[in-house]
Amino acid sequence: MTATASNSTSLPFDASDGSSDTGITPSSTTGVSSASTTAETSSSVPDTEYPLLPLHEFVWGEKLVRNTLPQAAIPPWLDPLHVDVDDPKKLPLCWYGVEFLPDLFFKFTERIGLAAYLKFTRAHMKEGDLDIFETWIRFTDWFEMKTGLKVDLIDVWGHDVPIMTFFSNHEIPRITDQMWRHACNLLDNMELPDEFQLEWYLDRRLAY
Repeated sequence: MTATASNSTSLPFDASDGSSDTGITPSSTTGVSSASTTAETSSSVPDTEYPLLPLHEFVWGEKLVRNTLPQAAIPPWLDPLHVDVDDPKKLPLCWYGVEFLPDLFFKFTERIGLAAYLKFTRAHMKEGDLDIFETWIRFTDWFEMKTGLKVDLIDVWGHDVPIMTFFSNHEIPRITDQMWRHACNLLDNMELPDEFQLEWYLDRRLAY
């Protein structure tokens, strides 16, 4: 059955076991506790096997973070679950995402019934053409409602064009294993080639 944007829409992937062929585990990627398997479960308690790291004194123009990222696993000194910090926003803003591939993305939205089409001629586009802006809004609203993840397009160091992001390191304390699996399964269902993997990137506005 084709999915629609209604409240009864089910995710177009299996949310029961969170299976993914990425080969990366949630805890190694995001710092999320493996015990956090539902959207209601908090991951704010760090792994007690390791002492918290002191907050690094990040210097503007130092390029420490910029030279470290991108990579699949966030370094512990950028992860609020592993740093002795009272506010995650004291850490440089980093984003977890993947290169945005418009063709695959919009084909996916058409397959699951979230695509919107122009009802009138606009500039070089004609009635019946895909409305990319409305389609993007439909998808992001629907995905956030179903998973708690707000998908966005963000400029980062390491890419000339914005990447499609799922969450930042400032949000790690609220991210559960199941939320992480939703992101991975989405990419699987979009049929992204294997060379496109989720990684951590530094926000382009920062010079750390």
